[in-house]
Amino acid sequence: MLSFLCVVSFADVPAVIVADKIVKVICGVCVLSLLLLVIAPHVAAQSTVIWRLNGIMIHCQRLSLLAGIGLILKAALWKHAEVQPTQYPLRSSFSVLLLFGTLLATRSRSVMTYVFICVVGVYFWKSRARGRILMVVGGALLAAVLIFCMDDVRTVYSRQESNDATLTGRVTVWEKSIEMIALKPWLGSGYTSFSSDLTADFFTEFIAPHAHNTWINVSFELGLIGASMLTAFLLFGLLHLWRVYRREGQVGFAGGLLVFSILCGLTGVVFGGRASPPTCMTLLLVLQELHSYKMKSRNESFTVANVRG
Repeated sequence: MLSFLCVVSFADVPAVIVADKIVKVICGVCVLSLLLLVIAPHVAAQSTVIWRLNGIMIHCQRLSLLAGIGLILKAALWKHAEVQPTQYPLRSSFSVLLLFGTLLATRSRSVMTYVFICVVGVYFWKSRARGRILMVVGGALLAAVLIFCMDDVRTVYSRQESNDATLTGRVTVWEKSIEMIALKPWLGSGYTSFSSDLTADFFTEFIAPHAHNTWINVSFELGLIGASMLTAFLLFGLLHLWRVYRREGQVGFAGGLLVFSILCGLTGVVFGGRASPPTCMTLLLVLQELHSYKMKSRNESFTVANVRG
């Protein structure tokens, strides 16, 4: 998997093409998930407490992450300077509706919130001063309305009977995971060891698939050393992409996904445990944009040297 990511990342393929292909693949996953809902509704949907779409990912959280990535990349594609207006506006609008509908059907509150933040962020950084002012004013008005209607918002956002004081078990997982991290703080319990007999006593009915927090999950498996390395990678990626934005005025595609991964890491896992499609998609675009920037800088330096010579 790592070799494949490196080969694609270091190939001379523009990131805009890769982002467009990723969106199409995610749309295909959404379509297949809806077809599975018709063919095998008991597999494609979760209905134990509330109805939620699992799709072909067999888990609503995994499907929501893919749909969220698709929406963030679609927003970046629409605002990208190199993307020409599409010849098929209805098809493009349908893909957005498909991704948004799938995300709503998963009923993942945190992912929907993070997607909204990232999409607004993409449009904010890619807009001119006038557009940014309008977005700030609109955001302030929206915040005022939400505060005024807080009771109604809480009712809609709470998912009714599925809401509890432990954040659907997350607090319990965090507390027990931190206790076990203290036993092996530096190197952890081993890669992909979270969902195993080590955590079987967290709950009586099932084994938690992950810690529902990126840094707790990585600290459990790879210790504080692994968590520090992951944090350094995320910060390095954000700082480097910020330098690209300051120099070229382009946010790119990896920036939104990195922010999305960090936000999702507060209540879920994108980086951590086994490699997942969201992990690979984010790594692919991060490595590709960093490589493209380095090659472009090298070519510019070579051209300047030839002119001076």
